[in-house]
Amino acid sequence: MTEKTKAIKQNQMKTYIGLDIGGTKTYGGLITEKGDIIRTKEIPSRAKEGNKAIMESVAGLIHDLKSDTKIAGVGIGLAGQVDHVNNRIAFAGPNFITDFKGLNLVPKLFKEFSVPIVLENDANVYGLGEAIFGAGKGYRRVVAVTLGTGIGGAIVQDKTIQHGKNNLAGEFGQMLTRGQKKSWEKLAAGGAFNRRQDFEVGAELLAEGFANILYSLDPDVLVIGGGLSREPGLVALAKKKTHELLYYPDLKKTPIVKSQLLRTSPILGAMLVVRGTK
Repeated sequence: MTEKTKAIKQNQMKTYIGLDIGGTKTYGGLITEKGDIIRTKEIPSRAKEGNKAIMESVAGLIHDLKSDTKIAGVGIGLAGQVDHVNNRIAFAGPNFITDFKGLNLVPKLFKEFSVPIVLENDANVYGLGEAIFGAGKGYRRVVAVTLGTGIGGAIVQDKTIQHGKNNLAGEFGQMLTRGQKKSWEKLAAGGAFNRRQDFEVGAELLAEGFANILYSLDPDVLVIGGGLSREPGLVALAKKKTHELLYYPDLKKTPIVKSQLLRTSPILGAMLVVRGTK
């Protein structure tokens, strides 16, 4: 038993598990109610093998993370549209490896662990993690964008994810730009960037999306994360080009900042959706 685990048991502090299920890997953490990460682990998601394999990998990871610790709940972030009324995956994201049809994740995990299991969109848990613990901390209206194979996003106001009527608010990657039928993520996300290898054009395409988000939502801060955001100099150049596209001086004052938490923001956000943020 680690010193952190002993301290948790002595202080009766609640602990949760936050998971981020990706197309190739699933990353998870055992996290205290205050946001302290006790331990993390990454495993293959086995998504290509189908729903049964996904279930086995997720359940196994929860067992490994909790070990002998009593957990109060499990929050799970994954790509796609989440039906929050029925706590199920309604529709997989456009870049995900499987459609999740027939994957009854919540009832099966509840049967095994007897704790609340809450699903949320992966970009939303990333944004919530950054809003509460990361680069968006202290701001009331936070918009987060994640740049990876695709582009996702989240709108967080007063520490609450804004889902929209269809639970699709923040799907910025599907915006249409430059009068093309291709979405913003098809033009500007990681795959397109790697094929094009044109840094200047890539920054311009990102700037168009950032400017549209700022005009539409006028947030207190715009947080940029994901693997592509770590490309040296890309976010700084995109920020400069965003300012060139903005007409109103006040919009140019909106902070455009990089993620502080990197890969831990989704698991912290996943913990928060089951713990609550109020």
